[in-house]
Amino acid sequence: MDNPRDISFDGTCTPDYNQWTMKLTRFPRLGVAGAWLVLVVLVGGCSGLTNAPVVFHDGGSDAAMLDGSGPAETGVAVDEAGTGESEGGSNSSVDAESADGNDAGFQTFDALGVDGQVGTRDGGIAAGETGDALGLPDARIFNDGGTGHGDVAVVADVAPGDDRVELVLDGPGEDAPTDGNIISGDAAHADVVPPDAAGSSLTVSAGINQTACAGWPVSIGSAALGGAPPYTYSWSATPACATCLSSATVAEPVATVDATTKFTVTARDSLGAVATSSVTITVDANVADAGLEAKINPGASVRIGTPSRPGYTYAWTCDRPTCGLSSTTVAQPTVSPTLSTQYTVTVSTLGGCTGSDSVMVWVNLPVSTSPADGELAYPDSASLVVQFGASVLASSIKTSAGAANTLTLRETVSGTAVAFTQVFNPTLQTITITPTGANYNATVGQYTLTLVGGAAGIISDDATWPQRLPNDVVVHFTIIVLPDGTGPTIVFRSPAQGATGVPPNTSVVVTFSEPLDPATATLSVSATGPASANLAGTLSYDPTTATLTFVPDADFANFATYTARLTGIKDLAGNTAAPPNWNFTTGRTPETTTPTVTAVSPAAGATKVLIGTSVEVTFSEPVAPATVADGFQLAAGTDLVVGSVTYDPVARVASFVPSSPLASQTLYTVTVTGVTDLAGNAMAAPFTSTFTTARVLFTDTFESGTTNWTWPATSTWGVTTDQFVSPTHSLTESPGGNYAPNLDISATSSVIDVTNVGAVSFSYWLSGQTQPSPGGDVLHVDYSINGGATWPNLANYSGTMDWAQHSHAITWPPGTTGLQVRFRFTSNANQQFDGVYIDDVLVQAQ
Repeated sequence: MDNPRDISFDGTCTPDYNQWTMKLTRFPRLGVAGAWLVLVVLVGGCSGLTNAPVVFHDGGSDAAMLDGSGPAETGVAVDEAGTGESEGGSNSSVDAESADGNDAGFQTFDALGVDGQVGTRDGGIAAGETGDALGLPDARIFNDGGTGHGDVAVVADVAPGDDRVELVLDGPGEDAPTDGNIISGDAAHADVVPPDAAGSSLTVSAGINQTACAGWPVSIGSAALGGAPPYTYSWSATPACATCLSSATVAEPVATVDATTKFTVTARDSLGAVATSSVTITVDANVADAGLEAKINPGASVRIGTPSRPGYTYAWTCDRPTCGLSSTTVAQPTVSPTLSTQYTVTVSTLGGCTGSDSVMVWVNLPVSTSPADGELAYPDSASLVVQFGASVLASSIKTSAGAANTLTLRETVSGTAVAFTQVFNPTLQTITITPTGANYNATVGQYTLTLVGGAAGIISDDATWPQRLPNDVVVHFTIIVLPDGTGPTIVFRSPAQGATGVPPNTSVVVTFSEPLDPATATLSVSATGPASANLAGTLSYDPTTATLTFVPDADFANFATYTARLTGIKDLAGNTAAPPNWNFTTGRTPETTTPTVTAVSPAAGATKVLIGTSVEVTFSEPVAPATVADGFQLAAGTDLVVGSVTYDPVARVASFVPSSPLASQTLYTVTVTGVTDLAGNAMAAPFTSTFTTARVLFTDTFESGTTNWTWPATSTWGVTTDQFVSPTHSLTESPGGNYAPNLDISATSSVIDVTNVGAVSFSYWLSGQTQPSPGGDVLHVDYSINGGATWPNLANYSGTMDWAQHSHAITWPPGTTGLQVRFRFTSNANQQFDGVYIDDVLVQAQ
């Protein structure tokens, strides 16, 4: 075995492709461990020769193996890297070849050639031995011109990492053996078998796109076709998922997904050919969608759910015994809950998918305060009152829990806390707040009362879903020293004094001229007579309207006379009222007429409504004040507008004042629902009306400085926090104190684009004190439409001015494109005062 020349080939060769031929040879350069390599090769189509002789290449140009005949056709050429033995010449592509297509040659090469390039034809063995590291193929099999005869390459490589087999497969026969038949002498490095892309017909299919329910199993894929089996498969998913496939390496896995997913399969055949395909499983992740969470006032309605889809069925439930569902089987029902309620929809599709989703409808906790937000002259001696419209959880009123406080009183400008005491009245659902801090005085003046909203704020005592304040209630007010020696008086009462034929199902209502101290708000009713006991019933107090309402537990008797008594009534300053008792007589016909809205302002369908406008509705009869605030709603789409509601019982008019100006060019909907008359009859149907606001061209609250205004460098105009309407800044001509003598200074706005606008409303809030005219110090309000060339005057102010809003209509000729407004202040050499304050400047198209 030490010399391969001594090895002969024995055996009988017949025309049988299943005949095995074995050759044992030695590659000395592999060292001891790799000295011997046994090759077992399936060779077909040999010529039936027995004991084929060993033919040696003598290193010359001997063509014994190339003559197409004779024993050399099955001989073996052995190259020991000797001189002249094809060690680097172009002979690297010749082995024992013949023209009959049934070669069984074997040849080795040294490291001095083209890295062992070997050619075989039909069952030959190509062996390359190399010692370089050039990265070139160690053995190359090419041009398998026969049919059904696999080529085998053996690579013995003493340069690790350089071991490669390259297939050049351009013949019509079978292209190549599998990688498993290519034996490498370099065990540390895998062989590389590039696919024959031009010749392979491998295809694979991931299946057809499908729509499935979330969590449903779906079969995808199919077996590969063409190419050279066996096949391997590799699946991937986008987005990636760890467990959504039953197997990632089979032809037909089962996919189970919860969201739309794209699956891609990569198939490889035994030759290394690659084919890919993708399929998408679409999942309706939102079979059920209950819509967005809603916040509504008591008595209001809202639509929940999402638009209906063809083939879907809907089933709604709620977690309250009564939840005001208009329908349980439509996609978007209207709900009118009396308490906060969770609604759940279960949806089914024609394909058998089902899903459920829930949505909360929060019923707001009604609240009103005295003082009201923005009040500018609240008596410094008066207590503050918070009135709730539902039963409040007393423990949620926190005034000494640090950061968790839900009720605070602070100086507006500095933010310094004001000490106070508070008393919660669970019968009337009121909080009476009495400031005790030394910093609560008219010198400081401006204060902010805050009630914290949301789940962590003041809530109702409902154990299921407590009513909440939808947002923090923030009340800005200014106190003044206002001696108050006058007690409250009655401005409205029902039944009236001496009334007859009063419906027996009525309630007793009294409205006062000013807010009351809730602790003194008492009203009792009894049958006329000295021994008559007070009737049982429910007493409520609305501080917004200063109204007491008594609802008896049972209807009054027919044709009976009753006496209403008010005892110990005081206002917030402690002044006692002396209202008289009064009598009324019932009839026997109950009140059954339901109240309606007879007028609305802005009018239904109105356009170009100024954004500072309040909304008013007039009722057909006196209504219960406590139900007005709950049933009055203003919204832009589904967004509720925050504001306050007042009710004039004499005029039967309810007014909604937004907390901040409305949005520009926006459609608003007014809804009034659930309001009852004094007999408890509720509106038969909600009242709705819409209007659209005007286009806002310019607005400034001076919270961002004076970037919208210009004045000479020597002017004293600037912003201040001493006074304001919308917190916490305003514009003044003298931020540092009293104004100087002999002034003529102007604050001029930037140019306002009024292209294609024929007229505007120009409004602003103004307060201050100057030397009165005539001959005094004056604020002049002017405008210009020609770049400041002329300044027509709109108004002049002097003397003492309390905060008030002023408005002017400005028109101009067609073609006007620019408008400026200015505030010009002039003073004489006589007395100097605090000056003027300007806030919330607004220009909007009419």
